[in-house]
Amino acid sequence: MLKNFGKDEIRARDLFYALWIPGLFMQRVVYNDEWSLLCPNEAPGLCKVYGDEFVALFEKKSNHKNLGTIKCSNLCTEIVQHSSPDEVAVCNLTSVALPTFVVNRDQFDFQKLHDVVKVTTKSLNKVSDVNYYPVIKAERSNKKHRAIGLGVQGLADAFMLMKLSFDSAEAKQLNIQIFEIIYHGALEASNELAEKSGSYESYDGSPVSQGFLQYDMWDVSPTSLWDWTELKSKIAKHGVRNSFLVAPMPTASTSQILGFNECFEPYTSNLYTRRVLAGEFQIVNPWL
Repeated sequence: MLKNFGKDEIRARDLFYALWIPGLFMQRVVYNDEWSLLCPNEAPGLCKVYGDEFVALFEKKSNHKNLGTIKCSNLCTEIVQHSSPDEVAVCNLTSVALPTFVVNRDQFDFQKLHDVVKVTTKSLNKVSDVNYYPVIKAERSNKKHRAIGLGVQGLADAFMLMKLSFDSAEAKQLNIQIFEIIYHGALEASNELAEKSGSYESYDGSPVSQGFLQYDMWDVSPTSLWDWTELKSKIAKHGVRNSFLVAPMPTASTSQILGFNECFEPYTSNLYTRRVLAGEFQIVNPWL
């Protein structure tokens, strides 16, 4: 129903379906047991309760866990925020074109990426102040939590420029370094903003306010590219200005404008037709 062709009278242009999938459902999939799909209207109260294991995993990885239960993500599922009767979740998004940081086709400029991310973070933060809000609930949420999301586009293009196989050990390490740099640069910039303007309104009680960064919540050790101890010390003193910082969105349109592959996806074809509302376009892998 969401395709760009077919009978117009049977298309649902503005409906985007979603399912809440608990761990129990996936467990039944694995063991080939019976699946159960329940409507909230037919099972009142079910959407407000969950198992202990799901609670532990869910609350462990959310920057908004101090605000209440988070019930859904945005349409493209790259960011999960708290909403309430008084707030409509808002996030300001942008993506970084990774191939532009490849130097001499065999080196990646980590420092330049870090610098660009810091500038981008501060620009996105400004959007919360100058943006137009169609409803007061959206303005209330954005100015209270100041959520921003930095994503990427062209990861596969960067690998191709550097002649790295998408599933190689070198590509995996570069992937880790790229996203670590983006997170560190965004945190550092947000901390500098907080030093000048204060932390976001709902900062107290969040994982970051308690000294837990994303790699702590995922039990992952960062690389030695940056001094995380120093950054944590600065955050403990001044806080951060934004409740969310990174959100790898699909970049389905923006990456096409710049001529790169979507977000962190691999190339699935070297020659294909892209069909959009503006027409059909022949897309050719530019690195061949």
